[in-house]
Amino acid sequence: MLGVMAGCKSPDTSSPQDVTAPRIALNLKTDLMTIKADNASLLKIIKELNEQHEIDVVVPQLSKDRKVSVNITNMPVNEALSQLIPHDLKYYFKAKNMEIKIPGNTGDKKADAPPPKKIRNSANQR
Repeated sequence: MLGVMAGCKSPDTSSPQDVTAPRIALNLKTDLMTIKADNASLLKIIKELNEQHEIDVVVPQLSKDRKVSVNITNMPVNEALSQLIPHDLKYYFKAKNMEIKIPGNTGDKKADAPPPKKIRNSANQR
């Protein structure tokens, strides 16, 4: 396992096993991203995001041979990255020259959350 940041230079890890080169498009007016990849190197996609679109993605425990297949069409960047990067990996990103709106927590309780426990103050009990 190795930590990877897209902005860092490292040896070419492309292999003949990539079925097709990934296709990445970013609409700067809408900030929507399209990524098409079939058994492509995740590292190669991350590098292309940095080099072509100035999106720095850090995946601390990315192995250099990790492959992905995705068909993402017109998604906000944060949602596209959450679809691209496998759920078992944590990642961070910074997009230059782009405003990214990420919905915040509304504070609503989850339907399956247990009710909070009541705490008794022993000083007030007799």
